[in-house]
Amino acid sequence: MAPVVGDPTFTAQIGPLFAAKCTMCHGATDSASAGLNLATYADTLQGGTNGPVIVPGDSAGSLL
Repeated sequence: MAPVVGDPTFTAQIGPLFAAKCTMCHGATDSASAGLNLATYADTLQGGTNGPVIVPGDSAGSLL
């Protein structure tokens, strides 16, 4: 993957990474591990059974 110029976006950089590495267990199914679905931006922000995993603008306060 080429270096990111500017701010990364879910569609261009983050979503494809999640699709390749994460959605096998955390995908758009009822059996997503810990209820965490990383298939879409909206689902990612919703979080899972342990609450939000991403807090926009607060990487230190984000679980992911």
